[in-house]
Amino acid sequence: MPGDRRHPSPSHRLEQPRHRLRGRRKFDEAIAVSEHAVRLFTETADAFRTGQALGELAVTLAESGASPADVRATLLRAADAYEQAGAADEAAGARAEADKST
Repeated sequence: MPGDRRHPSPSHRLEQPRHRLRGRRKFDEAIAVSEHAVRLFTETADAFRTGQALGELAVTLAESGASPADVRATLLRAADAYEQAGAADEAAGARAEADKST
């Protein structure tokens, strides 16, 4: 039936992997940018912003489907950076999020 959308056309099925690949590339780019930010803030000894960048990296990793262990390790690194910056509340928040990700 011409208007029937229950069965996608073969061309539609062929496009789906490209969409997934583009989505994967976007996550890879976001992860690379976050890792770059972590390096920059670490090099400039800005512990608070390092913690923020690590927190953002953890969110991106989680959304990209990374393992919970990788997300947890990144959140714990964020907590350590926050502690180094003297930001106890942020450190506690990062640790609480790390405990949820197991």
